[in-house]
Amino acid sequence: SKTVKVNVTDTPAAPAVTSPVIYCVGAAATPLAATGTGLLWYTVATGGLGSSTVPVPSTATAGSTDYYVSQQNGTCEGGRAKITVVVNSKINASFSYPSSGFCQNTANPFPVIAPGAVAGIFKSTPAGLVFVNNTTGEIDLKASVPGTYLITNEIAPVGGCATVISAPFTLTIYPEPSLSNSSTAQVCSGTALNIVLTSPVPSNYSWSATDNLNTTGETLTPKQTGVINDVLMNQTAGPEIVKYTIILTSQAGACINLKPQTIDVTVFPEPSITNSSTAQVCSGTA
Repeated sequence: SKTVKVNVTDTPAAPAVTSPVIYCVGAAATPLAATGTGLLWYTVATGGLGSSTVPVPSTATAGSTDYYVSQQNGTCEGGRAKITVVVNSKINASFSYPSSGFCQNTANPFPVIAPGAVAGIFKSTPAGLVFVNNTTGEIDLKASVPGTYLITNEIAPVGGCATVISAPFTLTIYPEPSLSNSSTAQVCSGTALNIVLTSPVPSNYSWSATDNLNTTGETLTPKQTGVINDVLMNQTAGPEIVKYTIILTSQAGACINLKPQTIDVTVFPEPSITNSSTAQVCSGTA
């Protein structure tokens, strides 16, 4: 009889792989990697025809694709390891605010996130704009310095996608107007006031007086002018106060003052002689 020598080769283990492999849509992909010898690549878990050509994943569209790889030792091929390639959609950071301008004395605005977009970290330039929370994008108008700012929404790298920064949104914060006039004035009865209204914020003015029953000449219905020019007549022997209330509307942003702006005018009576209109004296008497 003859002796027959039989060589038994161990079936190789599945190759070592890293999975998942993550890309962003449109990113440059590299060939898949596995550790082993005689690698064969498949697109199915079982069956099919293996290829020694290392596949390069497509990143043209978002989605998930499974690849399989085995190693062979001579005529023996081992099990297959799975590599999942995930292609994520690019993150959308688009947003806007309800308006491009806000008065400093109005409610804080929140951003409107575009459909399909997400909020990241909101940033602004130049310095001066204050966020209540930079992850919500709420702006603290009262704490911010009036001015024009560029605001962006920045999303950190995630899912194979690089940092995404939105197009800047231009937003202007307008100051609340206020008077720079003194809050008091004085005038003699019968003399025109001629109070020229002024403000550090260019504004249009509307003013009116509170009726004082002891004076006449005050304007009781709102008057749109920058000069209070009433001629007030004091009907008494003592000083009387006429209160004027002024409403300012800024020329930029049309902001209206919420803080009361008033001027108290003291109207002094005309001097008069209280002596009798006639008198008598003897000749030669002082």
